[in-house]
Amino acid sequence: MAIGFWQTLTTLQASGTAITAAARTSMTGGSTQGRFTIPANAIKTPGDQLMLDAWGVISCVVTTPGTARFDLALDTTAKLDTTAMPLNIVARSGVPWNLRLVATFTGVGTAAVVNWSGSWLCEAMINTALQATGPGPGGTMVPYTGTATNNSGTTITGTAWGDTTVSHLLDLYFTQTVTTGSCQLLQMNVALLTATGF
Repeated sequence: MAIGFWQTLTTLQASGTAITAAARTSMTGGSTQGRFTIPANAIKTPGDQLMLDAWGVISCVVTTPGTARFDLALDTTAKLDTTAMPLNIVARSGVPWNLRLVATFTGVGTAAVVNWSGSWLCEAMINTALQATGPGPGGTMVPYTGTATNNSGTTITGTAWGDTTVSHLLDLYFTQTVTTGSCQLLQMNVALLTATGF
């Protein structure tokens, strides 16, 4: 018998506002019910996991599309950061994307830490063909490094999380480097798996 199970913490009830600014912006803007305050001690045991599944649409321009960057933030501070991912130099307009992030708590309490990874699936990723011509659908594991070794400076093991004994606001942010692109959050699910059950 399983000792833990996934509990949905929040879902997005309305689409977020399309982001066109070249600045770090909350993706739940215009739909703030997607932001969730994690209660104190909700994450209480090593082995507890936090999972984000998010879906939306993104557009990028030809030749100089810039980069896309997502981060799951605690009280506006980035915790799970995909790093900047280069976009397709062939224009894409309103193509779907899916971001999945999973963090496993290896330490809890006042100085909690996580091991984490994820994936971003989208044909707006660099060097990805159209779905009709393939191969597709394109995307990358995150955090994105762009090299054969993880030298992006983003830690995936022992990442500092914060204090799990107090409540924190959880939100998803997006950053693009050009104002010619657009990204919108359409669906989101944040869930918690406890190693001991609820």
